[in-house]
Amino acid sequence: MYLTKLPPMQGDDYQVHQKIRELFSGKQRALFQRSDYKIVVISDTAIKGSVLILGTYVIGDQLPFTLRLNSSYRSKDNGKRVALPAVSKNWVQEKLERAGVKGMFKIIPEKTRCSMKGSTKVTLNSVFIVGFLEVFDDKKFTDALQKGIGSGKGFGFGMINIY
Repeated sequence: MYLTKLPPMQGDDYQVHQKIRELFSGKQRALFQRSDYKIVVISDTAIKGSVLILGTYVIGDQLPFTLRLNSSYRSKDNGKRVALPAVSKNWVQEKLERAGVKGMFKIIPEKTRCSMKGSTKVTLNSVFIVGFLEVFDDKKFTDALQKGIGSGKGFGFGMINIY
């Protein structure tokens, strides 16, 4: 797994995701986390400026991290995603536990993020998580680092960015 830091790109989150995918050949899956100053990408394939990051994580490892989540759930009525009225620490902790970690973190609500996917407007509710995590299942954690967690990965959500 490789980490690449890129300069900021113009466009909404979905357009940035498309530009990032163009950097790779084939159907490379890439997770990204975007800020005003840089874009951080995790991928299985190296591109110019990439650093190999997949190390061995063991139970008990404690790591600083950031994570952007789409604060929503799937409606049982119609199957569509619905915004959470408020994000609780328990909701975030459940996401982290599925990824094989527990965490001490702060939830930072962000503005709603809007993107265009073709002619469809996509609105996502964003929360930014910053803190420390502790690994309790190394296999689940490695899988979550590679695949991300939660929904909206094509829009810059779900990437666990460890430092």
